[in-house]
Order: sequence, then C-alpha cells, then structure tokens
Amino acid sequence: MNKLNKYYNYRGNKCKLVCQGLYHNNQWALELLDENGSVQTRITVCVDEDLKENEIAIKDYSENDGMWIWLVDNDLIEDVYYEIPAGYAIIKVSKLNDELYKDLMEVRDDNNWID
Repeated sequence: MNKLNKYYNYRGNKCKLVCQGLYHNNQWALELLDENGSVQTRITVCVDEDLKENEIAIKDYSENDGMWIWLVDNDLIEDVYYEIPAGYAIIKVSKLNDELYKDLMEVRDDNNWID
C-alpha cells in the first residue's frame, strides 16, 4: 500500500503525507497537507550532514514536538534514531520504512529529481 498521498490523522486533523521534493543536498522534504492542500506541518528539515538516502532528519521540536513518535506510530520510520545538534534544538535522524522509501524513490524518478 502506498504510504505517500495517503491521509493520516495528525493532531485531530486529516492530513495527507506528501513529498515536496528534495532539499539542495538531496535530503527528502516531507510535509503534511490538510484537506485544503495547505501545509499543516513540515516533517523534515535540511541538515548539514551526510544522510543515507533512506534516512530523514525529523523536526521533532517546537510546534512539531512529538513528530518522531507520530511517524513511528504510523509505521513511516523505524523506531531508532541518532541525534544531530542544531543550535538550541536536537534533530532526530531515522531510517524510513522500506515501503515509504520505495514510494519516495518512485516519485523522485517520475519527477526526474536529481539525486
């Protein structure tokens, strides 16, 4: 089952998981959009670290507090992570669920995004 463009319950809102492309360093840019197509939240952040192609840097602080566990609970990432300090915040990096990674690769190839 495709995990992208699927609706999930995020903080009581029906939201669709989308990939908005790749950041300048080829890291995945994931967001949740509400039913009107407006950004509900950005899931990922761009970090100055070399991530593996199947890893994402998760914004799990400030208004996104709890994002990492939400991603785990929805079987979108593995339940282990490592941390990268970023100013006053800590960025969690986790491996994507294999199915979501496959979906992202298909979207990347379909859109001819540079890898």
